[in-house]
Amino acid sequence: MNRRHFLKQLALAAGAAPFTFGRISGLAHARPFLNIRQTDGKILIVIQLKGGNDGLNTIIPYTNDIYYARRPNLAIAKNAAVALTDDFGLHPNLSPLKALYDDGALTVVNNVGYANQNRSHFRSTDIWLSGSDADEYLFDGWAGRALAQLFPDYPAVIPEHPMAVQLGSVQSLMLQGPAGGMGLTIEDPNVFHQLVSGSQKDDDPPPDTTAGHELAFLKQVAAQSIQYADVLKEKADAGSNLATYPDTKLAAQLAIIAQLISGGLQSPVYMAQLSGFDTHSNQAGRHPALLDKLAGAVAAFYRDMEAHGLGKDVLILTVSEFGRRLAENGSGGTDHGAAAPMMLFGRPGVGGFFGESPDL
Repeated sequence: MNRRHFLKQLALAAGAAPFTFGRISGLAHARPFLNIRQTDGKILIVIQLKGGNDGLNTIIPYTNDIYYARRPNLAIAKNAAVALTDDFGLHPNLSPLKALYDDGALTVVNNVGYANQNRSHFRSTDIWLSGSDADEYLFDGWAGRALAQLFPDYPAVIPEHPMAVQLGSVQSLMLQGPAGGMGLTIEDPNVFHQLVSGSQKDDDPPPDTTAGHELAFLKQVAAQSIQYADVLKEKADAGSNLATYPDTKLAAQLAIIAQLISGGLQSPVYMAQLSGFDTHSNQAGRHPALLDKLAGAVAAFYRDMEAHGLGKDVLILTVSEFGRRLAENGSGGTDHGAAAPMMLFGRPGVGGFFGESPDL
């Protein structure tokens, strides 16, 4: 399944109607989003699994003899896989997600990739986050372009709430739009507020020169930061976590996102990340720990949203630049591959499996 077909099928995985960022008319783009507690607006959270997640040891083809023949040391034992269907099961460290599957809140899309797979981390990441073909170079991202359509007056009109929020330090290509960054990147709302508190917006027009255009961009970023510092602090303080989160970096990111959503922040897109999936060596020692972090964080977040009555509004999507090859290598790991499964968590999904099974 290629990525474009996957995005078309995302509507199916999200229910009878396409998964959108809420039902926002063409006249509503200059206004803040309606409160998600009062509408059927949806929120998308993208978790980037950086390094190239091994899909075959994530969604395990536990009845396939080829899988066991090519991975004599790394294959997950049949009796250890957490069975979801007669053919596929979860890695045992993902067992907390079995309850989501049983609840119809885990959807697996098998075998997602693109033609002429590029096995460079950097280039393949750009392809995934921009939505380009392998031979096409784009400098904005698929989410950034979608947000630009929802907010065509941006940056002349800055929305009351951020269009997207990324937990991290450097904004992802995915959130870049034709007019620049369409989101806000923070480590923590309180720290961000402390950094920006006391700053004043500079309304002096920059000169109409090349340097002036760069200055205008910096002024735009500064203006957004000042405007959003109070909003993020207010919504983070108003929100709460009604579930206990593990002590991991990804869990901390999702806990902050849950606080912002439950506090009433009306941003339709969020982004978090979990690094370390480039498992060329010692995969048996590294990959299970990463899946444990993913499962613990996602399961806690799902419980949190359900406790707030927001479970039907929020969907998590996992993205990784490529999968790993079928055969294990001589260093106890796997090398860069191509297609891999993607997972969607949340009740906007319909649960179950979509897409063709990988041909081993």
